[in-house]
Amino acid sequence: MQLSSSAHHGRAHSRRRMFSRLLTIVLFFQVVPAMTQTPSHPTTGTEASNVAPKPAQQGGKWGYADAAGQFVIPAQFEFAGEFSEGVAAVKLDGRLGYIGLDGRFVIPAKFFAAGPFKEGFAWVMTRKPWTPFGTGEYGFVARLGKGTFIDHSGREVLRPFQVAGISSFSEGLAAVRPENGKVGYLNVDGAWSIKPQFDEAHDFSEGLAAVNQGAKGHMGGKWGYVDKNGTVVIPVRYDYAGQFKKGRACVEEAELWKLIDAKGNGTPIGKDECLR
Repeated sequence: MQLSSSAHHGRAHSRRRMFSRLLTIVLFFQVVPAMTQTPSHPTTGTEASNVAPKPAQQGGKWGYADAAGQFVIPAQFEFAGEFSEGVAAVKLDGRLGYIGLDGRFVIPAKFFAAGPFKEGFAWVMTRKPWTPFGTGEYGFVARLGKGTFIDHSGREVLRPFQVAGISSFSEGLAAVRPENGKVGYLNVDGAWSIKPQFDEAHDFSEGLAAVNQGAKGHMGGKWGYVDKNGTVVIPVRYDYAGQFKKGRACVEEAELWKLIDAKGNGTPIGKDECLR
């Protein structure tokens, strides 16, 4: 959405770099203040084209401009996300909804936070989290927030539930952290394909996902890889574990960087080459 320090400065720096690159659990600093009004009139703009317009700002508001920089959807929103699967999340009057390429709302602005559509679904927050402990370097402890996934019609995949972290679907699974719990993976039917059991988790890529055991406050622990059955196929032993791309993934173990294959076999590689 979407979920502790070492004795050596070098290790702490490495771990901060690691967590700045995480593409996993969405922390809810994206949540915006709640207001009640939704648009009473549709917005206007361009008809759908082969190239989606990009978010652009004008006069303190956000709209969408074409490749030539011309506004095709007027600047009227408090936030404008990238188009994905033909729709984009926008914020109007303090709530988020989704517009089509013509600028008209296809899903009303009623959510407290909303992610992009991926694989036919998007995560949304239906109740604003309470943050009694404020914010910190790695986000805040969210309580009492409720989230779920919706399809392109706005239908909820499952009844909203209390959640501390939530991510988009990737290869049919989404990493989710229930409130006060560990991270697991929900499928598109809203059922747990892999029950919550990890302290941190990345998205699936090429059939594998990096998972963490032992992290506290999004720091520390060790990383390994699981398959879609939740079976650990590469042991949990790394200080950093990246996503698989073209059959390889970057990992760090004892300050040594390697490029491993899906069986865990690795060859040395420079840190800068891994992280660029």
